[in-house]
Amino acid sequence: MSEFEITPLNRVKRLPDRGHYDRDSIYPIVDAGLICHVAFVVDNRPYVIPTLHARAKATHCCCTARRPAGCCAISPRGVRCA
Repeated sequence: MSEFEITPLNRVKRLPDRGHYDRDSIYPIVDAGLICHVAFVVDNRPYVIPTLHARAKATHCCCTARRPAGCCAISPRGVRCA
């Protein structure tokens, strides 16, 4: 069982004894959803956009409705957009 690194950004604060950081617990939850939200900041303004998503092993792919051909792959090696 492989675990994600626990950081201040992903550490469960409310009911921490119920938090799980292993891939066997997290991946089925992520895979069950059709939509995810991607957040980013441009010129100190936050944006959150809903996207379709899919996962292949440790790589997470998401596409926006505006640029369906411009999908991004997010992996431990970084982000790659087409």
